[in-house]
Amino acid sequence: MDAQQKAELSVTLAQALVTDNEVRQQAEEKIKIAAKNPAIVPALLEFLHSSPEPPVRHLAALILRKRITQHWMKLGREVQDQAKAVLLDNIVKETTGTVRRAVSDVVGVIAKHAVPAGEWPGLLEFLHQCTQSSQEEHREVALVLFCSLAENIPDVLSGHFTTLQGIFLRGLGDSAPSVRRAALNSVMALLELTGNSEEEYKLVRDLVHPIVQVTRACLETGDEETAIKAFEMLNEIVEGPSKIINPVLPNLVQFCLEVAGNTTLDLNTRQMPVELLGQLGVSKPKQLVRMKLIGPVITAMCMLSAEPRPEDFGDDDFQILDMIGQHVAAKHVTGTVLQFYQNAIGSSNFNERRAALSSVAVVAEGCAEMMRKVLKELLPGVMSCLTSDASEEVRAMSAFTLSQFAMFLQPEIVNMHAAVLPGAYAAAFRIHYSQS
Repeated sequence: MDAQQKAELSVTLAQALVTDNEVRQQAEEKIKIAAKNPAIVPALLEFLHSSPEPPVRHLAALILRKRITQHWMKLGREVQDQAKAVLLDNIVKETTGTVRRAVSDVVGVIAKHAVPAGEWPGLLEFLHQCTQSSQEEHREVALVLFCSLAENIPDVLSGHFTTLQGIFLRGLGDSAPSVRRAALNSVMALLELTGNSEEEYKLVRDLVHPIVQVTRACLETGDEETAIKAFEMLNEIVEGPSKIINPVLPNLVQFCLEVAGNTTLDLNTRQMPVELLGQLGVSKPKQLVRMKLIGPVITAMCMLSAEPRPEDFGDDDFQILDMIGQHVAAKHVTGTVLQFYQNAIGSSNFNERRAALSSVAVVAEGCAEMMRKVLKELLPGVMSCLTSDASEEVRAMSAFTLSQFAMFLQPEIVNMHAAVLPGAYAAAFRIHYSQS
């Protein structure tokens, strides 16, 4: 582009940012036409490097991200090298966060093609240096880029597994929350690179405690959104090979129980460790039993289910208990569930009565053999709730519980028809007359 064309492009970029719809749409059409020419790349790089207006720099980076792949191979080596230099310089010098992030996206797009081809040998070392910068912004963007590279060119990054683990480990311990969040995302990408070697298993396992520490710190400062992301990551690790998680399992379970029982936290946040515990019950049942952790896990789920909740909260904890009941040997499940039922069914709190009923209902399938043996002791409480409880929610749950018993606890439930049918008929008639 000559000087006049650059000047016209500069005006067009500014017009694309105005609030007047007609002017903005005309500018966008001009940009689409200009963007078909590879010469737009060095022009946009110039605006990115020298424009005093952050919105213009941001727009230049966005256009580059969309068009750079299309034009990259048409650019000469000199222009390509210039692009790399300008982009890395901007990552270091850019003061506006949105612009810096947009620039990092452009780097990621180029790196996807240039790094595997050996055409950007200095990029990884540059990012490594940025992770050691005294400026939080540099450390954050470097981790964001490492995450992008791990996702887009895993074959290249897998050869740097040990180095990346060390970088992400430092990021998890960073004093800046934004860096810790970026490190969490990077660890997620690292998990995808994990092979089958004992060394890599150990490196991933060494990340669990720092992730727990980050989660704890986030919860203490009220950053529950990041804490939820951390639990999602821990869930990914839990689903991996047993050799990774087994050595740290007791501490992880204890932390999950601690968070699940913290009534000062939002219910959605507390649900995350419960889901993780449920995943452990499904994927690592023998380990939980051997370490005598299954009882505390079930108790935590039952206690959480007994708390007041919004109508739209859902019953995920019941579903998780159902899964545990089907994957863990019944003798390790029913004792804890029955103890909770006995303690809660006579409670003055309707939430606790509802939870007592739901606990025995959802394990009826997976623990059917043992539940048949105690059906006679369970039925009086269920029938009492069905026929006379003041809470409609409790009556509905007792009906569901009875249906679960009818489905899975045969023939015992049939043999006890005399204790069931009168109450069931009475409840049905009450519902009929209340609706008529």
